[in-house]
Amino acid sequence: MPWTFGTMRETGQLAALGLSTAALIVALLPRQLEHVPGMLGPVQTRPWRLVTRLPLVWIGLVLCGYVAVQGLNPAWAYQQSTTEWWLEKREAIAWLPSGVDAPFARMNAWRTLVIWASPFFAGCALWLGITRRKTLQTLAVVFVLNAVCVTALGMAQRMTDLNAHLGPFASGPRNFASFLYRNHAAAYLIVAFAIAAGLGARHYFRGQDVKAHSTPAPVFAFLAMILATGILLSLSRLGVVFGATTAVCLVLWFGFKMWRQKYRSSPWLMIVTLVVLSGSGAAFLSVIDYAPVAARFDSLQGSEGDGSLRLRILGGEMARRMFVDAPLWGIGAGGFRHIEPLYNPEFPALTQDFLFSTSAYWFQKYVMRDAHNDHLQLLAELGLMGGLLVYSILAWGLAGLSRRTRRQHPLCVSTLVATLALLVFAVFDFPFLNPAVLGSLTLLIALSCRWADLESRPS
Repeated sequence: MPWTFGTMRETGQLAALGLSTAALIVALLPRQLEHVPGMLGPVQTRPWRLVTRLPLVWIGLVLCGYVAVQGLNPAWAYQQSTTEWWLEKREAIAWLPSGVDAPFARMNAWRTLVIWASPFFAGCALWLGITRRKTLQTLAVVFVLNAVCVTALGMAQRMTDLNAHLGPFASGPRNFASFLYRNHAAAYLIVAFAIAAGLGARHYFRGQDVKAHSTPAPVFAFLAMILATGILLSLSRLGVVFGATTAVCLVLWFGFKMWRQKYRSSPWLMIVTLVVLSGSGAAFLSVIDYAPVAARFDSLQGSEGDGSLRLRILGGEMARRMFVDAPLWGIGAGGFRHIEPLYNPEFPALTQDFLFSTSAYWFQKYVMRDAHNDHLQLLAELGLMGGLLVYSILAWGLAGLSRRTRRQHPLCVSTLVATLALLVFAVFDFPFLNPAVLGSLTLLIALSCRWADLESRPS
């Protein structure tokens, strides 16, 4: 997903929906398991029966139906001429959720469904279709290596003279690697960093339990360091802050677990590992120019940083006003950017300071496209009823992670930390409107929970 420009274009989103739907269909097919703990012979499974017993699936279907009703019951219609666009009022059924009838390419309820359905289908397919730890481990490793490749592309943009030859992936003022927006790239790399750190911790502790002479833990530690460097080079201030928070929390947990369970390693093995990691890390970090990173944080004290903060405050306040005006059903999924011009007169600072500023690159055709606050924008578009459904799914995932975190499973711990970090991240930006970020986090939650369950079973 990250290679299709963060899956922000409609073609990439439709492709992701097609692949996830195909994966779910395959996962629902009956199949025979050759070996199941506690059973003498092969077992025939019918995954579709399990689906009907999962409350999470029914909540997701109700949410899809809710958004579909908004799309079929428009209260506003998008109209466009050769030079401008506007909204026309439509007669909608008052007691049903309503939305905005707008082109798919410019965002509407159906495109919102595509963005949300892809990770939901993929997560269900992973949960139902994968029954072996080795397969889960392979998927996790492939995800980490793919994220390292994305980071390598970003490094080539920032640190070499190849930028002019990278074609569509050439570096611009806002993008990083194949992502159109650096904050989305940083959010994706935070997820990948959590996977790499969780895999490294799992291999280390498992090696200690079985007294293995060596493990792949140092390799994953090095890959995590590369991903952390990618977060820095993305020049995303939010990404650096929440990436560092994630790393500190995981290091503290790692140290606490070592101290509590009194893990002891061979002194020579620890010395060699530290020397190799320190030497390779120092060589790797010595070629990086951190001046642009420092400049990004220094800009917080100037007009750019002040403008970025005020933009987020205004966007959040506008989304809150929309929610107050339509608290039950919301304005319609994907409707924020279309309804926003109706609220511009109430926010003169937005018009005076941003709308007609030549440096306000985030505007297209005098529209603030996103509220830069996923939580408030979600409530504004879906209202209390739709928001309750979304946060019920989120609460289900967090509860599952929390239960498995009590078993001290490293991947569940790292996933929980990364999820909480991105939820706070979403207060200041819109990472969950990026399908690559949302899909990666959904797959990580499903993968880590499934892995923890398989490892807890008797073999």
